Amino acid sequence: MAASDSSGNFEFGRFAIRPAERRLLVNGGPVALGARAFDLLLTLAEHRDRVVSKNELLDLVWPGLIVEENNLQVQISTLRRILGPQAIATVPGRGYRFTATAAAAAVVAPGKAPTPDRSLGNLPESVSTLYGRDQDLAALLALLRSHRLVTLTGAGGIGKSTLALAAARAERGRWENGVWQIELAAVADPALVPGTVAQALEIQLAGRKTQLDELVDALRSQEILLLLDNCEHLLAAAAQLADAVLARSRAVRILTTSQEPLHVEAEQQFRVPPLAIPTEAHSVHPADYGALELFEARVQAIDPRFRLGPDNLDAAIEICRRLDCLPLAIELAAARVPLLGVEGVRGRLDDRFRILTSGRRVAPTRHQTLRTAIEWSHSLLTADEQAVFRRLGVFHGSFGLDTAQRVAGGPAIEEWAVIDHLGTLVDKSLVVPQEGEVPRYRLLETARALASEKLEGAGEAEAIRRAHADAMLATFERSFQQQWRRPTSLLLSLNLPDLDNLRAAFEWAKQSPCEGELLIAIAGASAWIWGPAGLGLEGVQRCMQALDRITETTPTALDAALVRQVPFQYGSTTARLRPGRRALSPAQ
Repeated sequence: MAASDSSGNFEFGRFAIRPAERRLLVNGGPVALGARAFDLLLTLAEHRDRVVSKNELLDLVWPGLIVEENNLQVQISTLRRILGPQAIATVPGRGYRFTATAAAAAVVAPGKAPTPDRSLGNLPESVSTLYGRDQDLAALLALLRSHRLVTLTGAGGIGKSTLALAAARAERGRWENGVWQIELAAVADPALVPGTVAQALEIQLAGRKTQLDELVDALRSQEILLLLDNCEHLLAAAAQLADAVLARSRAVRILTTSQEPLHVEAEQQFRVPPLAIPTEAHSVHPADYGALELFEARVQAIDPRFRLGPDNLDAAIEICRRLDCLPLAIELAAARVPLLGVEGVRGRLDDRFRILTSGRRVAPTRHQTLRTAIEWSHSLLTADEQAVFRRLGVFHGSFGLDTAQRVAGGPAIEEWAVIDHLGTLVDKSLVVPQEGEVPRYRLLETARALASEKLEGAGEAEAIRRAHADAMLATFERSFQQQWRRPTSLLLSLNLPDLDNLRAAFEWAKQSPCEGELLIAIAGASAWIWGPAGLGLEGVQRCMQALDRITETTPTALDAALVRQVPFQYGSTTARLRPGRRALSPAQ
């Protein structure tokens, strides 16, 4: 066990705790450690003869404060990354015990990398089961074996770390100096990145040059695979480190996870896709689809009797699809099934931020709830990027670049700047580009839910909805003019993707007492699309709703455009005039 001297200092292996100086030393050099983490370490060391309960630790380390147990778990994880996984033992149901011994890792000389040994590395022995990722893992390994820097990108909660760890484990034994994971989520200061990597690799930096230079020198001749996990908030520092290491070493390979790429010249990006989901429940075997397989497994972890079958498969498919098939969101939804049932969860997804809050306690804090996961991504945006993000939340389904510029721009954000901000949101995996001849984009449903919430909070909702309706009017006025010059099939393919946006704009204008003229204009410009889209009845209903808003004060041009379109598109029987509506003369 750790031994203390008369001054109250603790020595264990190559580590030393200096309470008077509030410092942790490794091989005589200071370790960057937060105040709470140091207090926790000192408390455990002082009570090393027994198990210390969670409540006692919370009282001693956070005296007089009410904090979540997650805070304690985060600090324990931080200490284990520095001291090694065996330094602090978890005693289930009781608490934690300091178990570091003098047999800790041997002292490593300054500037020297780990001794060559195929068994070296710090990957966890137990990792999460990889559901539905066999093809993704094979593709990632192929990239990793042919490129020196590979970055896994994707939305928060899509499973980047899980996939990266699986790839890293598959690579163990191929690297003379091991495979090492460096967790960066808890690192707030970019200047600490080189030191954090050195600590994980057990490299003592002498302090004669910059930390980055000494780390690169130590790795120069090593054959090693580094997994830099969760880099999105430290992009510049991670990119600088990766660039320097790759330029000045011969056999170091780097695998990183981030919500956006590092933008380093040697980087190969691997965008992690959502889990697979069937289009319908007929003849579906859950094990063939990663989203359903994960959903079933997570429910069974709580209720072993649970099975997906004909009575609940439709609901499970809809849950997974509405959660964008993100593993984190699926896990959170599955955790609610024993309480609410599958149908109960499906029926409450409109309030997803409230019900999807039961994350695994061992998960990072930002993955404990669906809200914290998406808020983490949002916090990394600049003020203008946040403005564009929340304004894009007004779109339903996908949207084109020109309409995004019209809606998300404003007095402080030029329309051309929207393009740059949109590109950043795509890089950060908050907006998803869709394939096609004409570029279109969409927000993940969870991201759109947060964007809509932020839009209301910013007091911009009505103004942006008006801008959205104006943009839809402009889109369909353009298509209305083109219907005489272009084939209907071509116009339909170009405009059908905006049908949900058209509906949303129509409904907003219909419910707004002062937007009758806008409603009439939208209905007249879009009347042509409903029939070719196979939605003639809906088209009739919407046009009739707009006709009911025509009054004596309605501009003649709007009145004429709509009244003429109804019989032209749907037949004369639908063009009945109501009291108060002007009849058109033949000349009109």
